[in-house]
Amino acid sequence: SMAKNGNTDLSSNPINGVFSNPTSISHIKKTGFASTNFSMQFVDTKLFSIVGGYAINENQKVGLGIAANDYGEFIETSIDHQYGTGNTFTARDMLIQASYSHVVLEKLTVAGSPFFTYQQYEQHTASALGINLGVLYKLDLYNISISGKNLGIQTQKLIETSDDTKLPYSGTIAFGNKSKERFNWEINVAKIYGQDMKYGFGSIYHINRMFNLHSGITLTNNHISYVFDDKDADSYYFDESRLVSAGLEFMHKKISFIFAMSYVGTDFTPLTSFGLDYSF
Repeated sequence: SMAKNGNTDLSSNPINGVFSNPTSISHIKKTGFASTNFSMQFVDTKLFSIVGGYAINENQKVGLGIAANDYGEFIETSIDHQYGTGNTFTARDMLIQASYSHVVLEKLTVAGSPFFTYQQYEQHTASALGINLGVLYKLDLYNISISGKNLGIQTQKLIETSDDTKLPYSGTIAFGNKSKERFNWEINVAKIYGQDMKYGFGSIYHINRMFNLHSGITLTNNHISYVFDDKDADSYYFDESRLVSAGLEFMHKKISFIFAMSYVGTDFTPLTSFGLDYSF
């Protein structure tokens, strides 16, 4: 994501904002379509998403996105077999999300994104319904964005022994300059329920009409778990406490292609990704 959690105006293709702050789709000016396919080498993870957006008029925009992630094969461990029991398991999830943004005043935009998500971990499954909300205020030179994410409940819990049905909701405040500049930047601060603060910086440098240089840094003390600690379950986690990324985007007419390298976690595990966007 190049640390663009706030999406004040920091995207060469704002349609991708369907999965982040819903106000980002307010920047689209026409019908659009984008598809992205990522590959995380260190865990054999494959992520695929397809999103679309449409400008009803100058003030109303809609978007729809579907993402499916396959986290690959994991080695099963236990307290007695810390190096593996000889069995393996898989983890995957899916997200369907829609977005609607509306300019209520000349400088004020409000938006919402209802979503449904499904997750499978080993033999366990979980699902949830929720909504993301966002507000975007445009100043003369800068944009300020406030968003709340994962406001909803679990309809099916991953671990039945847990009584908490809340989703890990979060709030984000972002500040950035407008996209008319050659160098665009954004600073954002997020608070995730039950976790520490998360700080991000993202930027896009427009080299010329064909190339953009993306960069991002995210810092937090969190270690995101696939399964929360429980007396009957081991805890598996994906360390995203540090994220440093850079990418080069090539654009030609209605097509853009981006290749990025990221380093994740305290040990800076390498991650490669690429994406292809097409706009009507």
